[in-house]
Amino acid sequence: EHISMRFDLEIVMPDGDRRTYPDHGRGPDWAPTSDYVRTLEPGEVITTAIDLRRHCRPAQPGAYRARLSYGPPGGRPPRTQSGWIEFAIEPPSGKHFDGLVAELAEALSQDDAGRVARVCYTLGELRDPRAIDALRAGALLPGRTHAVREASQALAKFNTPALAPTWIELFDSRPDLAAEQLAKLGDPRAMEPLREHAIDSGHVGAAKALAELGDDSAMRFLRWDTLRSMD
Repeated sequence: EHISMRFDLEIVMPDGDRRTYPDHGRGPDWAPTSDYVRTLEPGEVITTAIDLRRHCRPAQPGAYRARLSYGPPGGRPPRTQSGWIEFAIEPPSGKHFDGLVAELAEALSQDDAGRVARVCYTLGELRDPRAIDALRAGALLPGRTHAVREASQALAKFNTPALAPTWIELFDSRPDLAAEQLAKLGDPRAMEPLREHAIDSGHVGAAKALAELGDDSAMRFLRWDTLRSMD
């Protein structure tokens, strides 16, 4: 038997991030359960099993917590929630990690968008600095919009000051993400490029990043320029 309605899967990642699946309006609307329709008395339970791998691809090493919520769609409060379960994922072996890096290089050379997306996601979740060079190569590929998007999104998982020049270089292809990352890294080398993009191109994200770094001159300029254009 199956029970209808929506099962939302909530996961607390090892880094503390909370993720809910399905997060795009689709997902496990039908899940196998121990009963179909029944009224639960206090203390009674029903059981259900959902394969996490059908809805997300947990890759971060460490301890996870997960639970299910059961109820109507549309963001309304759940009718009931399961208890939390805990599980752990071990770090990959060196051999497996090296295989992922090699697979990314091969997928990039073959322009295999599906594999590029999958491997970039995994390398970003692992946050192993040994992946940075391979991800940087993908993020800076000219004319490869998909690869640039996936690799740069993975690079954003790394809080690495040495990536500041890469984010400056990525400003033309990923301006919003680059501005966000440069603000996060707080590298003084980003000040002048951010100022140029904010004032010359009117990029609000660059102005906001500058303000987070202690320079609100670009935000003041953009406000003045907006008010002037309204006159």
